[in-house]
Amino acid sequence: MIKFSKIALILITALLINSGIVKAATTMISEGVASITSTLSDNTYRKRAVEDALQNIAISRGQALTSFTIIENGKLLFDQIQSTSKAGVLSYKILSENKKNKQYFVKIEAVVEDRGNQDHNSKISSSCRKSEFPSIDLTLSIEIDPQQFPAWAGLDNDWIFKKLSKKKFKPNVIFKSNQHLKANGSTKYNLFETSNSSKSSKNVHHIDLQLVFSKGQAERFFVKEQIIRMTANSQLKRNGKSIESKSQQFDYTIKKKFGVGIPIQSNKKIWKEEKQRIVKSIVEIINNSLDVIGCAYIRAKLKENDKNFYIDYGSFDGITKDDIFVIDSTKSDKFYFSVKEISNTKTQLKLISEANRNELGGGRFVRLVEEL
Repeated sequence: MIKFSKIALILITALLINSGIVKAATTMISEGVASITSTLSDNTYRKRAVEDALQNIAISRGQALTSFTIIENGKLLFDQIQSTSKAGVLSYKILSENKKNKQYFVKIEAVVEDRGNQDHNSKISSSCRKSEFPSIDLTLSIEIDPQQFPAWAGLDNDWIFKKLSKKKFKPNVIFKSNQHLKANGSTKYNLFETSNSSKSSKNVHHIDLQLVFSKGQAERFFVKEQIIRMTANSQLKRNGKSIESKSQQFDYTIKKKFGVGIPIQSNKKIWKEEKQRIVKSIVEIINNSLDVIGCAYIRAKLKENDKNFYIDYGSFDGITKDDIFVIDSTKSDKFYFSVKEISNTKTQLKLISEANRNELGGGRFVRLVEEL
């Protein structure tokens, strides 16, 4: 009896495990075809037919499969099924294959991951690469005249610095400075430690953020408000070139009273909450720039040195050794590049086809093939 119970327990466990597998993946049958256009090997046309079958699966699931073949003078230069994993294909096997009327036919059985079990990141557009930069530089310039505001307001450069220095950003934000000035009554600070400015930086991204605080008035339904207006001008640069520029205004209440001069509530209590809003606004401005960096749309200028091609994008931008690039052009002639070598911020490319190399010219831009 005990032995039978053990066997039953094993069978139940196996059924549960198998049930989990069934829920996680589905088997699909698909057919593909490739036209036979030259004397290339059967293996080449088999690959193309399989690619077509996988493409049919991808289309039926509302997804795209990136793949292409480059043939020059009857010679296969490049043949790659690039994104089976993006289509949710876990594995496949060929059930049958045959040639007929200059066409190569295959039937495959594929194990496809259920949509509900696919990673959330697969919903992100493949054209946007998740970057992994460890840090960026930020120069924060603050202009404020303390004489415009009550002494108890406590709004100054040091207070802003202390609040921001406690915040954690991803990637890490390194504050830089070129100057540290004081002027009559008003102060203009470039935070933070001036010693940072003497250190050379290897970061390719830099945020310039200028904050200007000024006094203002607002009146709403017999309620008068004294406000502090923060004008924020931000510019995100990559290797010294501007990627994004923004100018925003934010208003914060420092005093509130009825038209007859009666305070509505404690001004200090109002201002305590508004000061925290100032910090949140600055943090949000910085994080918005970091979001731009975190999602890289790669369109890079193609550079050449000693007949070697390279771009100023690298592994930090999400580029991998399997990536393929193409000249960003509306012309029918395409130049494709594979990845030869990658560093953190630079990638050396190899021209796949040397034909018509002289027509490549300078000043071209390349993009990932998956963005075609």
